[in-house]
Amino acid sequence: MISKLITYAKTHPKGSLALAGLLILAATAPWVVTTLLATKLSLLSLIPVSFICAGVSFMLMKATFFKQKTDKPDPAKCALRDKVISEILEINPANINALKEKLKQLFELRAHANITHKELEKHFEAYSKESSEFLSSIKSLKEWDKPANQTTRTRLMLKAILFTDNILARIEKDIREAGEIVNVKTLSERLTTQKNRKAGHAYFWHFMYHGVVDFYHIIRDKLVIKEGWTPPNKDEAKAVNASFFAAGTPDNNMRKLWNTTVKYGLEKPYGGKEALRKQLLIDDQRFEHWTHKDSKKHQNLKDKGCFRPFPDTRPT
Repeated sequence: MISKLITYAKTHPKGSLALAGLLILAATAPWVVTTLLATKLSLLSLIPVSFICAGVSFMLMKATFFKQKTDKPDPAKCALRDKVISEILEINPANINALKEKLKQLFELRAHANITHKELEKHFEAYSKESSEFLSSIKSLKEWDKPANQTTRTRLMLKAILFTDNILARIEKDIREAGEIVNVKTLSERLTTQKNRKAGHAYFWHFMYHGVVDFYHIIRDKLVIKEGWTPPNKDEAKAVNASFFAAGTPDNNMRKLWNTTVKYGLEKPYGGKEALRKQLLIDDQRFEHWTHKDSKKHQNLKDKGCFRPFPDTRPT
């Protein structure tokens, strides 16, 4: 076959260009080349076909390589991820830029998290106990802004992000163990499904009720537990909302942590904003509604796109 290709390349205009495409194709899908050469088409007319087929073959090879490459976490990167987690918890909560950079690094290492279902449940129990105790201790709007509580809620926000990252890491591990490729479709399917709740794989439940999604929405409106979650009155709500857009405040810092998580921890790893949003709307639109960035563009409470503490119902 190769000798026939070389002969064609020497005797036809632009033969070397066609030869390049056909050689790539011959290496990835030789049966296609055999079929093409058996036709009466000229080599030159096969240039577009050869490069298109070669491109498809290359993408298939790349997808297979990705699957194999990430099948087992890299021990060195797994250790690095553990180190990054420790560093995140040690950084001063006021050092927002350092925290944002460390979170980005953490999200990039997600594929190497070797977390088991048992470990995820232990993480849930520890985080849930700590966050519940803190949230139940807030009895009035003013208590949210006590200096000690500002520090505590920022640290809990970080722990909520770490738990959410572990949820997504465990989902990715499930996908690879099933012999599939991690992408926006496989991730969204497992995140939104409610089929495996009794089997201990209730990712949707943990993601919506026990991670950063739930925690930030509570803090964002500074809800207080009375008879259920009680929001501030109309005048208080304006002041609360304004504090999340005031530069240098703890509230604004928490908004930045949330936005960093949405952009770099949710959207970027799974095809980008548009791809993730589109897939979540297909699988369960509630997950799309609860994971929007808290944007300056929509900081007016009258704006339809303004961040809401309860943007939709949640799966039960």
